[in-house]
Amino acid sequence: MVFKKVFLVLCGLFIILHFYLFSLMLNPYMGINISSNSSGDYIITQINKNDGWVRHTAVSPGDIITKVDGQAISDVSINSGSEVEITDGKFTQIFAIPKFETRQTIEELIITSIFSILALVLSILMVKSPNAVNRYFIGFLLSAALSLFASTESGRGDIIANIIIATFLPLGSLFLVLFIFALLHDKGIIQQQSSMWFKFNKVLCTIVILIRISNLLYQGPISAISANLILFYFCANVFFVISLLCYYYIKNTSHDGKIILKWLVWINVLAFTPFILLHALPFILNLPYLDDYAVVISLFIIPIGYFYLAVSKQLIDLDFISHQIPYYFLLSLLPASTLAIIIVYGNLNLNSNILYFFLLIFVTASIIVILLFIKEKVDFILRHRLWMRNDSLSQQLEFFIEKLSSSMKENDLKNLFISQLQESLGPSIIAFITFDYLKDDFQLEEISRNKQAIHLSEKFKDLMRNHKNIDLLEYQGLLGMRIYTIESTHTYIWIGYKKNQTIFNLHEKVWFINIVKYLRLVYENIFAVENLIHSIEQTKLQQTQSSSTLSRFLFQLSEQERKRLAADLHDSALQDQIICYRTLENLIVTNFNLPIETLKQLNQIKNGMQDVIQQIRTTCNELRPNLIAEVGLALALEELCAKMQAKVNYEIKYDLPTKIEHYDYNLEICIYRVIQELLNNANKHAKASIISLSLWEDEKNIYLDYRDNGKGFTPTTTAANTTHTGLNGIKERVHSFKGTIVFLTEIDHGVEIHITIPR
Repeated sequence: MVFKKVFLVLCGLFIILHFYLFSLMLNPYMGINISSNSSGDYIITQINKNDGWVRHTAVSPGDIITKVDGQAISDVSINSGSEVEITDGKFTQIFAIPKFETRQTIEELIITSIFSILALVLSILMVKSPNAVNRYFIGFLLSAALSLFASTESGRGDIIANIIIATFLPLGSLFLVLFIFALLHDKGIIQQQSSMWFKFNKVLCTIVILIRISNLLYQGPISAISANLILFYFCANVFFVISLLCYYYIKNTSHDGKIILKWLVWINVLAFTPFILLHALPFILNLPYLDDYAVVISLFIIPIGYFYLAVSKQLIDLDFISHQIPYYFLLSLLPASTLAIIIVYGNLNLNSNILYFFLLIFVTASIIVILLFIKEKVDFILRHRLWMRNDSLSQQLEFFIEKLSSSMKENDLKNLFISQLQESLGPSIIAFITFDYLKDDFQLEEISRNKQAIHLSEKFKDLMRNHKNIDLLEYQGLLGMRIYTIESTHTYIWIGYKKNQTIFNLHEKVWFINIVKYLRLVYENIFAVENLIHSIEQTKLQQTQSSSTLSRFLFQLSEQERKRLAADLHDSALQDQIICYRTLENLIVTNFNLPIETLKQLNQIKNGMQDVIQQIRTTCNELRPNLIAEVGLALALEELCAKMQAKVNYEIKYDLPTKIEHYDYNLEICIYRVIQELLNNANKHAKASIISLSLWEDEKNIYLDYRDNGKGFTPTTTAANTTHTGLNGIKERVHSFKGTIVFLTEIDHGVEIHITIPR
């Protein structure tokens, strides 16, 4: 609340000072120094060569000035007026302000007024959330706007304008430093702000302001030095800000932080560089310099740039722009220089300030660069809408890409490519050349030719021998590119001599490069698929044992899927069944007056649902045997055998250790699944009356023996017979842990299985 009241006071002061300066700037500035002689005449002693409208007239030092705006002169300090009366003792002449000088004054007012209005509007918007960042930025904007607006009258010697510059130019640079520190702290780029540096900078700013104001009020001997001191302090703060941002940009590892810092660096460099290099430093070094209003345009980058950072959710890619700018600037340099020369010499102003000449080149080149970026954007948006034809190269390339999916063989792809080349470019020559660089052997396959056939000259061969990349090749009107490489053989496509007797233009060359790149990718995919098919055909996968690592990995995936399925069953189907069961049970209990037959049927449904619930629970336990993790493998196996015994009509004898030393969980689940599958397989196929299981271990191995007195089988049929899928799964599990499995069986003589798994 306090800050808002202070802001209102500052806004009032801001507006009052602008009205004062505006009233001064509306009075035409003559730019002359006047003194009186002993005769009481007022003589022009000096004419300002950089400012004022009198310099554009025939008035010269030594002339006697008698009237200004029709009024007789009574004071040597007068320097404003739109008309002067000059006499040399014999003749009297009247000189009026030139029209172009009035127009220049209006231009100065418009530019500075727009900046001030923009600064005031943005400040009003930001004062709604008066955090440290916004407070410092408001201070910078208002200070910069006041300094800029007062600069013209300050150069003309107005004491109030000079005090404004002396106060607000250093304050503006100080606010800029504080704003950047607060912004970096707010973005988390720096952890704490340097209070000692702030105190020192504030004290230094106060000293600089006091020195300059005291020299203005009392006309001290260091008046010129104090003016330079103001500019030097401003430049030093700007340089410090840019250096600080560059330092944190190099130091920062966060991608988001780098983007913000890059934007901050660019905003400050582009905004302040023209002012410092073309006005401030030349002024300090007493060199020719540009007027401040000539370089003020760049300062608009500050409010616009920071406002864009504040409101935009996605920033423009500066990397793309920074990579394009040098190229575009080189393109624009020649037309910009030519235009600048025409403007300067066209006005016959051969004595123009050289800085204005280079500024004109820079501004013109910048406008051309911006137009080139706009051209790219407009071209991207409109080219496919306004100038797209069905027979255009880009459209034909899209059609070709759509057809690629139907060409899965090398010959089909080759024929499609040749057809597209003939349709789009119309070459009279199409040829494929294969080059074996180990044998230095060239093979030419001409698809189409004319009188100017391809000849494999040594120069032509050397072009392909020395071709180390996949760029476009050009040779005597021919275009060529490498399509693909197989082992030591490169395959090239060459086209040439269009049927319409014209050379290949730039768009056609780009189209040719793009289509070959697409073709290269498809060829690589086709070759990869063909190699894979060839490997599969050469390998008898059904007779080849999978690697133990791969098998183990696949079984682990299977177990994970079992766990997921068990969890889904438990959390969805089982819970729904339980809810329905309890609802039905409650219905039976609360509605005892129902007919007996209905109650009987409901109880049957309830019992059926209870069986389904139990079955789902059993299935979940089989899919995810939690007992292994809860009570250990030994008790889990006993529980498994006991449950199976309860379901079958044959005897299960098992000899299991009371305690099994802890193994890797994957090995434990393997043993559990093997025994589970042996029991399930026996229940389905063995037709035995007795089954026995024995599990024991020593220091190196784990042993599992299985015996039954069932019908047996022929061992050689296990791999091919679909009824023995379970036994094949057991074999795969055992092999996945580098174990061995032996089957001893004959028809009607039962089965013995001996399994050994390394620990």
